[in-house]
Amino acid sequence: MTMKEISLLTLRCKYELDRLDRQGFWSKMRERNVELREYGKILLGGFGESIEITPNGLSLKTSTGEVFSWNPENNREPCSIVVNHGDYEPEVRKVLCACTHQGSCVVDVGANIGWYSVILSVISGKSGRVIAFEPVPETRKVLEHNVYLNNVQSSVDVVACGLSSFAGKAKLFLPEFSGHPAASLRDLHPNESSVKISIELSTLDEEIKRKQIDRVDLIKCDVEGAELLVLTGGKMTIKKPQPIVLL
Repeated sequence: MTMKEISLLTLRCKYELDRLDRQGFWSKMRERNVELREYGKILLGGFGESIEITPNGLSLKTSTGEVFSWNPENNREPCSIVVNHGDYEPEVRKVLCACTHQGSCVVDVGANIGWYSVILSVISGKSGRVIAFEPVPETRKVLEHNVYLNNVQSSVDVVACGLSSFAGKAKLFLPEFSGHPAASLRDLHPNESSVKISIELSTLDEEIKRKQIDRVDLIKCDVEGAELLVLTGGKMTIKKPQPIVLL
């Protein structure tokens, strides 16, 4: 095991237990600490403005001011992609933001950690509304935390179910490496070990009716291949007043 594979806390414990002298401890800590400077360089010019480190975890602040909890172990989540590549789906974000205005009612199907839910709720403002559907419990916790971090609880309604052409229950595949962004009703990543979880399903029409919403302006739907099922269960919502739909 190399020193980089040893946690910082373990290094500190080794020093405090006299298993590592002060000079050796400081030297090893310096090797790790100076790498923090590299994150400032890699963020430069990208959509990520800064990374905050707290005892409770990491968070990423975007160049437009939103803050998102970041789990670096999840390779495909937006924060990791912003750090690794500089941005996350900039073309999609540009289109969705252009289609959202003050007072817009937005439906986010497959909201995941709330990347678009939060960004669009800031644009739609207190007079707008974002309905965020996320059926995976652990992912939904992060979504709710991100809503809290950005103080948009009053305009983002998190719904604990997935959408389909029918109401009921279903099994969802969660691939180990690709993680929750790749959660699907089908095993889309057979080369990875996946966990199957039971989720609740509803239809878009039923949920819009239940929430007594009379107008939807924008629907963003990203559900790993189940988009047609969502549209089938949302015919009445889409028919009138014909919202913009991004799949």
